[in-house]
Amino acid sequence: MMRRLALLVLLVAAPAFASSAELAKDVLWANGVISIKPCGLQFTISDHWEQAPKRVASFPDESGFMLGRRGFKDKNGREFIPTLSVFWQELTQIQLSTVIEGQDVDPLMAYVMDNRPDVNSEDDAPERMFIWQDEALTLKYAVGFEFSAVLNKRPSKALVVYTINREMGLGIQIVVEFPDESSAEIQEEMEALLKGFATTSSMVHGSREAFRNRVDDVLLIEFRDRAE
Repeated sequence: MMRRLALLVLLVAAPAFASSAELAKDVLWANGVISIKPCGLQFTISDHWEQAPKRVASFPDESGFMLGRRGFKDKNGREFIPTLSVFWQELTQIQLSTVIEGQDVDPLMAYVMDNRPDVNSEDDAPERMFIWQDEALTLKYAVGFEFSAVLNKRPSKALVVYTINREMGLGIQIVVEFPDESSAEIQEEMEALLKGFATTSSMVHGSREAFRNRVDDVLLIEFRDRAE
C-alpha cells in the first residue's frame, strides 16, 4: 500500500524549509540537478524548491526525500506549498516474480497494484493514467496516475509515477501533490517536473517499456521488451 506522507500542500503558516546539497544517502543536489544514485535516476529542478525538514518528512534508512515549492498563494493570500516526494523500497519476491497465480504479470504492474492508494482506500480516486507514449514521461518503464484526494481538508491532486530499478530490485514512487484549485500553470509546472526524470544508465530499466494496447475496446497498459 502506498505510504501516505506528511503533506504540505496547504498551510496557514508554512514551516521553514532548508536547502541542502545532500537530501538523503547518495542523493545529491548540485547546480540544479538532483541525482538519486540508489534509484539510478536524475532530474533538474528550479531554485524555488527547498528540502522539507525531517520533522515533516522522514524516511526509514534515508530511502527517500521531500521537497516543497515556495512562492504560491491561494485566493485568500495564504501560502501553499506543492510537494515532491521520491521514495524507494526493495521489491518483494512476489513483485520480482513474473508469474502470479499462473499468469504472466510484470513486476512493475505487481508493484503498482500493491501500492496504488485507491486500491485500499476510498479517499483517493483515479482520474487518468499516463505513460511515455502520452509525452507525459521520459521514463519508458514507468506508469503514472493522477488522483483526486482530500489533503489537509482541501480538495487536492496527486500525480504518482511508479517505476522500477530492475538492476537493484527497487520499487520507486515519485509523488507530486498540490491543491485542486491550483492554476493550469502550476499543474503544468508539476507535470514538467515529472517528465524531467530520466535514468542514469541503460541498466536501470534494461529494454523494458510500457505500451498502450486496446483489447475489445478496453485500453490497457502492457509492459514488454522493446524490439532491438
